[in-house]
This record gives sequence, C-alpha cells and structure tokens, in this order.
Amino acid sequence: MIPASLLARHLRLTKGVSKSVRREIEILWGQLALADLRGDYRKLEAGLAAIIEIHGEIAAVAAADFYDELARLSGRNLEPAIAAASALPKDRLSSLLDWGLSPLWEEDGPREQAALGRLQGGAIRAALAPGRQTIARASERDGVKWAVVPQGGDTCAYCLMLASRGAVYSPEWDVKYHDFCQCAMTPVFDKKDLPAVNQELRDEWDEATRGHRDQLGAWKEHIAATRGIFE
Repeated sequence: MIPASLLARHLRLTKGVSKSVRREIEILWGQLALADLRGDYRKLEAGLAAIIEIHGEIAAVAAADFYDELARLSGRNLEPAIAAASALPKDRLSSLLDWGLSPLWEEDGPREQAALGRLQGGAIRAALAPGRQTIARASERDGVKWAVVPQGGDTCAYCLMLASRGAVYSPEWDVKYHDFCQCAMTPVFDKKDLPAVNQELRDEWDEATRGHRDQLGAWKEHIAATRGIFE
C-alpha cells in the first residue's frame, strides 16, 4: 500500500501550491491601477509569469520526489523522475491574460472579480501542470499507470468520476484538469497500491450507475444528492 502519510503529504503540497498561487495573484491584482490596466499590462504579465514559474517548479520537484519514493518502496530500481519545465510558454501566457481580462471590457461595465477569478483559476492549473507532467512522463517511461486522487469535500462530479476509474491513466488519456482543480496524481506500481479513496469511489460509481444508460448523468445526480455539488 502507498503509505498514507506519503500520499497525504503529496496532497497537501498540491493544495498548498494552489492556495499560494491564489493568494499571490490577489496581492498582485491589488497593486494594479485597474482604471488604466493597459498601462499596467506588462507588470501583470511579468508577475503572473513569475508566480506560475516559481510554483510550477515547486510542484514539479515535489512530484519527482514523490514518484521516486513510491518507486523505491515498490522495490523498483528505476531512473529518477525528471522534473518538468515550469515556465509557461509565451503564447499560453498571452492566451491566459486575454481570456482572464476579457470581463473588464464588457459593454455593461468591467467585472473585476470575474477577471481576478479567471486569472487565479488559470494560473493554478498552469502551476500544477508541471507536477502532473512530471508524473505522467516518468510513468510513461517506466510503463506505469497512474490514478487521479481527489481531495476536499467540494471535488466536482467529473473529477470524482476520473478518480473512480482507478489506475488506468497514461499519456494516451487526454485527462482534462479544470481551473482551481486540486486533484493530485499518483503512480500505482502494483494494483494493491491503489489508494482506498479510489476503490471506494469505484464501488460508489458501480452502485450509482447500475441500470442507467446515461451513466454520467446518473453519477452527476448522485453527487448532487449526496454531496450537494451541482455543475
């Protein structure tokens, strides 16, 4: 079994990166002259890039350490995982800024909180991506599958569905992580190492979707009824 303390540490790191990115972008946002944001665009761009790169490096290095420790505990003699690059490419940074700031230019007037939320959510996803890429690439190299591990009581139905599938993921799966998502990835070197939460969700999925042609619809209804999470 994956040691509970090791998995918990990995989950805390993921959540910690998310919270830190959210807080630092809020601080940066408060330093801008929103009445003339075009004049502060370069400051916002540079600040956002730095926040993503710094936190992305933390996530990638921690993910490599997590992967290596699990490999060691499984008895595998593998090459160390290589931390993925953390800097967000220029074109993706520009796209994030354009999309994030668009609520400021709406005809009915600027929606500052909506713009801030977009930047925070997109930046969290970008900062956690290097950690996820680190585990995905090492797993592909070593022929290992991984599982999505949820955390928190507000995990959405989609992510809980991903987690319920267990250790089936490889780069061939186009797993989509949404903005603000704090789900983590764990390599599973042996079937018996699948975290208990994933097996519990597998059983819950089977029970909630049994006899339903629209399994995803039934699952969403089940999550709404049992957790109060609506999408």
